[in-house]
Amino acid sequence: YKLDGAGYFDEGRDQLVWVDRTGSMSLITSGFHHFASAAFAPDGRRLYALRRLYDPEGSHPAAADIVAWDWPGGAEEVLDIGLTLAMSQLTVSEDGRHLAFHASRPEESGYGLTSLYRWDLDHNRVANLSDVTDRSVGDESGTDVPVASTAAPHWQDGQLLTLLSDQGRVLVARFGEAGVERLWDQ
Repeated sequence: YKLDGAGYFDEGRDQLVWVDRTGSMSLITSGFHHFASAAFAPDGRRLYALRRLYDPEGSHPAAADIVAWDWPGGAEEVLDIGLTLAMSQLTVSEDGRHLAFHASRPEESGYGLTSLYRWDLDHNRVANLSDVTDRSVGDESGTDVPVASTAAPHWQDGQLLTLLSDQGRVLVARFGEAGVERLWDQ
């Protein structure tokens, strides 16, 4: 929340821009919605991003959805994960079959945990990988209100490495089917 009382977000709009190696630029998105965390599939044929709808009267201004484009030039496609979440830090797996992101439930803003989600695109299954711990993922050491961390989840051999906030400390943890493993806890 901004200290001047103006609300969560300013009046600007975050858009995606393509810049090629020659320096030529073209706008991928436009309009009133906000776009962030663009990530290409490993083969470069699909582009994913988070989209936060512009809805100043909405009940959850931080809620986002995932959009995708066949690249280059495909139409924007909204992907339905079946959940309303305030998402950040979208990443694509090494094989392009999964997406991962940090998210919190908008109705718990400021009080709930930020979780690590993995979406199996082949089977349309979304799993909260961090529900085995009562800690937030990302770096929440400097605030009591969950915000987008600067460190996105990193894929490694089908598992995810990300930051874990624990009692004022921030450490690296691996998340996978077997649960959570703290890799660095000094």
